[in-house]
Amino acid sequence: MRQVAAGEIGGLEALYDHYHTMAYALALRITTETGLAEDVVQDSFLGLWRNAGRYAEDKGSVRGWLLAIVRHRAIDSMRRRRSGVAIADETEEPLPAALTIPDIWPEVAGR
Repeated sequence: MRQVAAGEIGGLEALYDHYHTMAYALALRITTETGLAEDVVQDSFLGLWRNAGRYAEDKGSVRGWLLAIVRHRAIDSMRRRRSGVAIADETEEPLPAALTIPDIWPEVAGR
């Protein structure tokens, strides 16, 4: 978590490699839809990235903190779905370049 809080993408990659299966299983159990569960996991890891500085080691494990984020986001997504409200980004802050890929659609459309 110290690496993630310092903005090191390798720290996030390591956490994702270690916990993504568990996070997905929890999200799928709550949402019961594969696509929605995948969105919840992605949103959860982005939330972890953006809020890594808030993690307090003395209050619990990284695993517990991450799974709490996944659980809350999955429940929130189900509530939004029931009420018909679209899921929106929690912040307008742009993603770090390391977490984005270039848009290749113009090149594909041109060919």
